[in-house]
Amino acid sequence: TAQRSGFPPNFVHSYDSALLRKAFHKWPHPITTVHDQVKILPIHMDEALDRIKENFAEIVGPDENGLDPLSRVADDLGIGPEVLPRPELGTGSLDNIRSSMYMFN
Repeated sequence: TAQRSGFPPNFVHSYDSALLRKAFHKWPHPITTVHDQVKILPIHMDEALDRIKENFAEIVGPDENGLDPLSRVADDLGIGPEVLPRPELGTGSLDNIRSSMYMFN
């Protein structure tokens, strides 16, 4: 039971760290990381936001086979759709993230 209730938040948290790693790889400016946060100079904020948005779309989006991240994890663990039915994906476009003026939590 503890594993079942602990998996979802830990899985999402792993995406936080993957996003920061991918977005700030080879970041040429001063940066400090604290857990799942980054601290940068205000002058670099626009560049940081662009990197976060771009990489978020890549990390959470469907793969070349149209599978969402949770379905990929289930498949990698050998748990087929007959055991764990896959949720239907929405119709939203992650391309809109790149042009959005808003961020996310």
